[in-house]
Amino acid sequence: MSKEKRLHPFFIIYGIWKLIKENFIPIILLYIVNAGTESLLIRTLQILFLIYFLGRIIYLNLKWITLRYSVFDETIQIKTGVFKKTDKILPFDKIQNIHKQKSILHKMFGCTTLTLETGLAGGDSSVKFDALKMKDAEQLERLILTVKERQESSLEAENEDLVNVHNTKEYITKGTLLFKPEKKDLLKASFTSFSFLIIIPIIFGIYDNLDMFFNVDDITNDFLHFITQSWLITSILITILVIVSVTIGIARTFLKYGKYEIYSDKDSIYIRKGVLEEIHFSIDKNKVQAVQIEQSIIKRILRLAEVKLVTAGEAGDSEHNTNSLFPFMPIDLAFTIIEEMLPDYKINKNMHRLTKKALLLRMIRPSYIWLIVTIITLYFFKNLWYISIVFLAFIYLNRIIDYKNSFYLLNGEFIQLKSGSIWSIFIISKRSKVIEIELKQSKLQKLFGLSTFKISNRSKPLVTDSYFEDAPIEQATEFYHWYMKRSKEVQLEK
Repeated sequence: MSKEKRLHPFFIIYGIWKLIKENFIPIILLYIVNAGTESLLIRTLQILFLIYFLGRIIYLNLKWITLRYSVFDETIQIKTGVFKKTDKILPFDKIQNIHKQKSILHKMFGCTTLTLETGLAGGDSSVKFDALKMKDAEQLERLILTVKERQESSLEAENEDLVNVHNTKEYITKGTLLFKPEKKDLLKASFTSFSFLIIIPIIFGIYDNLDMFFNVDDITNDFLHFITQSWLITSILITILVIVSVTIGIARTFLKYGKYEIYSDKDSIYIRKGVLEEIHFSIDKNKVQAVQIEQSIIKRILRLAEVKLVTAGEAGDSEHNTNSLFPFMPIDLAFTIIEEMLPDYKINKNMHRLTKKALLLRMIRPSYIWLIVTIITLYFFKNLWYISIVFLAFIYLNRIIDYKNSFYLLNGEFIQLKSGSIWSIFIISKRSKVIEIELKQSKLQKLFGLSTFKISNRSKPLVTDSYFEDAPIEQATEFYHWYMKRSKEVQLEK
């Protein structure tokens, strides 16, 4: 057992930095733009905001003082609470994923944010330390991994000496490097993700905030009048705007996904990303319930895809979408990496298509959304009657694309499903990881001998459901018998 420890005092500095980031616009408007104002309203707001800001800083200091943790052989105890005391004990064998994040400020103070994810739901699903010393974080991570490896192998071993542990970075790189994007991959990512469009909400955000204190409509109208007087000025301004937008988009992508690396060993998957803000996290392979490959229309054209791991419990900080691998991975490489990363998962690309009965059913299946839109359009906007026809055409085109993009396969202990039109999803899961199935038939489906089935996997927060529509009823029956074999593969814990 270690003595009780507090987080690094950087915890307070980091908290103040986040507070400033959250309130950056109000601070600029209240104390810079309106410095020396005589307005009673603005001065009142300045005083109230200052009281709020100082109160948050005082709370940060109290939180740092009251937050303490102790490390035992196989558990960690966390005591916290400013107004309400809480005492939490977290066994290492319940920790599924380890997530680390370092901003520039963290690096300056030799700290990191460490998040320990469990399979529990709700507020107990994770424990987050915002300012651990790098040495303490590496020792804790190594101890957790050592305990988990020892328990999984059912071998008795002495606890490792925490003084002579390996650096976490060295530990991670013992695994096999599976993926590291090239510059061309990052350029594709910046355009595919439409990062360059981020300038639009930035401009509107600045406009809305300034409009609270100034009448910017007159200035905007004068500016628009000026730039529209000359085609040359308009062209130059548009060119500058496009260049700035593209530059911001590319820079944002490189900063977010630069130094992106995916490693794997026999037990875990390790991911590192970020240039200014480094994020490290691991995912226990035993907790992977299914693999999803998602593609938008643009990604399908460019043969790119996003691979997501459906895990039991949390998979890191949702803010950073850490259950997702590189979101702009070449599709062929994605299949290869999945099989290298999860050797048990064998993907068969020769899947079954839906029958022509499924297409016919989709062509005659009524669309209640179209009916509602048509009624509203004809009643309130008779001169826009053509919207109903365009919308109906879109619905049928969407159904045809979905039909052509729908595939299924039972491959030994695995099930593979793919469907979707504008956004397609391919999912593969083991029978032992499927916690529930459901078979349904509508009256129309009965007439055509078709059915819909659903599989459910345990994930955050509770389950992930995957539907597949209009499969032959014979296939649904085979699917049912396939799932019944699960009882021979799953052992209940005592």
